[in-house]
Amino acid sequence: MGRSGGGRGAAARLAAVGLALMVLGAGCSGERYPDPPEPREPTSAPGERTIKRVDKAGGMVRSRIGVPKNVIYDLPEGAAGGSLVAYFLVPSEDDDGDGEASLVVATEVAPGTSPQKLKNAIYDVVYGDFGGLVNPSSAAASPGPLGGEVECGWTMTPEDGDMACTWYDEDTVGLIGFPGAGNTDEDLALITALFAAMRHDIER
Repeated sequence: MGRSGGGRGAAARLAAVGLALMVLGAGCSGERYPDPPEPREPTSAPGERTIKRVDKAGGMVRSRIGVPKNVIYDLPEGAAGGSLVAYFLVPSEDDDGDGEASLVVATEVAPGTSPQKLKNAIYDVVYGDFGGLVNPSSAAASPGPLGGEVECGWTMTPEDGDMACTWYDEDTVGLIGFPGAGNTDEDLALITALFAAMRHDIER
């Protein structure tokens, strides 16, 4: 369902992600991201959680600009029910959205589907088959009240400064990208906290 194989296709998708984020204002330091609030408490029990199409998540606001089809054409097989594919921006003073653009891809999981495999498939669709995150920090990326398995790290190299975080649990899986997030452990700690706050607004 929309996955294309081969190194050339993966590189093209990654280039499209970078171009789209540049158009939306990405490419600065992690200081552009907001201070993360505390994660919201879940409103439902495990086995009953869903993905919500929220306008705000973790202090970020959903962009009115849609995600181009050349960034992610379709969700992989195994996605079902509610989903969210959108850019979220650092809010400006007038709450209009300005600054870094975080790509959010989140979906509920179809019965009988491995959440971990679906999470990996979403990562491959967005970033290409480059072997996963660089220097991932699962210890620093606390799952918060929602639980599940979470991981944060750099998508290429720390020098690049682009990060992503992923999660999966029995109900949902998701990925959030953080371009221009920084290249230090302190930057990674800030992003993992922001990711947790965003996820807890999106998954309820």
